[in-house]
Amino acid sequence: MRARLVLVPLALAAALLAGCTTKSNPQTSPTTGAPDNGVSALPADQILAKAVTALTGAKSVHIKGEGVTDGDTVKLDLVLGGKDAKGMITSAGHTIEVIRVGSEGYLKVPSELLAAFIPPGTPGAPSPDQIAALLKDKYIKIPASNAMFAAVGSALDPSKLLEATGTLSKGDAKTVNGVPTIAIVDNDAKEGGKLYVATTGEPYPIRMEDSGGGNGLDFTEYGATVEIKAPSADQVVDVSQFLPK
Repeated sequence: MRARLVLVPLALAAALLAGCTTKSNPQTSPTTGAPDNGVSALPADQILAKAVTALTGAKSVHIKGEGVTDGDTVKLDLVLGGKDAKGMITSAGHTIEVIRVGSEGYLKVPSELLAAFIPPGTPGAPSPDQIAALLKDKYIKIPASNAMFAAVGSALDPSKLLEATGTLSKGDAKTVNGVPTIAIVDNDAKEGGKLYVATTGEPYPIRMEDSGGGNGLDFTEYGATVEIKAPSADQVVDVSQFLPK
């Protein structure tokens, strides 16, 4: 599960960044001591299906971790609340701050990154110097469906985070982050890894990690009250007209 289950959203963010190199009531996990939810008796593919359903149905979740793709360490720190999301993605020495509220996306990005995504010769497009001035401490607003946002947006879609690439099998049962879990193993020889799913309470994903076990994502604070709002109008620059559709 190295690429799909752990690193695909991170790799997409890294690819995006590569172009510029020239109130809370935390419920961290299912309650310890709760009755067994029965997933450990199921085949691996059914466990994954239940984990996807639980994650997409969660009121909120905090996803944090890192992975290495193409030699670059990519860090992810996101809060998802229904269809909305906010957080940070760091790669290649740059940090993107991302907010999604409904169908609108907001990114706070290095000015050189935005310049790299505006096709040369775009009528009326600002110059790199103008972009730098426009973006100082501001967000760019673009539709969440835009190709530029979609690369980052994949990391904000719970269902895409849990896509396997190879055949699945069941792994070890152990306590992860204080939660009893069962592992499902993606046996893809190149992109394999593990997803640990809670065996008490809701069958939430608790941790994803690559085959080496050193990199991965932790899923915590399920059900916390989160507030995700669009930036105020004076903090937003709309550049959608200059970006590829």
